[in-house]
Amino acid sequence: MSVRPAYAIDCEMVVAQRDGEASTNKAVVSVGVVDEQMEKILYARVKVPYDCVILDDTFVRRQGGLKPDWRKGIELSAAQGLIHHFLYLDSL
Repeated sequence: MSVRPAYAIDCEMVVAQRDGEASTNKAVVSVGVVDEQMEKILYARVKVPYDCVILDDTFVRRQGGLKPDWRKGIELSAAQGLIHHFLYLDSL
């Protein structure tokens, strides 16, 4: 019986508000996957949708070291697809 390796997934989020909505949501701006030795397997910068206004990005600027161009990156669905492919198809 082989032991499957362990991975950690990390997401950085900002507080955003969609145009015309009163409530706020968290929006993912980066996602990463590392292995047991903390080797980076995947890192993706995720862009915030164009109809969102960023209300708070303090944590990701200070702790994550990300620059505040939140329109830069790939679509969230693309990042989700890469992680799904890696976890369920490639690493079996």
